[in-house]
Amino acid sequence: MDLCEGEKLMKIDSYFAKSVEVVAVDEVVAKADEEFEKGLEALQEQYMEMMEEHEKNLEADKVCAGYKMIKNGMAFKKSLGEHEGKEEL
Repeated sequence: MDLCEGEKLMKIDSYFAKSVEVVAVDEVVAKADEEFEKGLEALQEQYMEMMEEHEKNLEADKVCAGYKMIKNGMAFKKSLGEHEGKEEL
């Protein structure tokens, strides 16, 4: 820089001044990215907890209502209906 004078020196100084601004912006962006990642992780954890709770509730409801027995009965009844229909032909 000692070899530069006048307008060239001013341009160089302005570039250095802008590089400080770039570093400041980079810091802001890095902080925003970090906050976003933390928020995303929290949402993912909340989602997983909700899904687990949902699955537990579904299983509990199915057990209480005799879901499997009813489904098996319906399937059996349907298979009897299909079987009876074939005998008529």
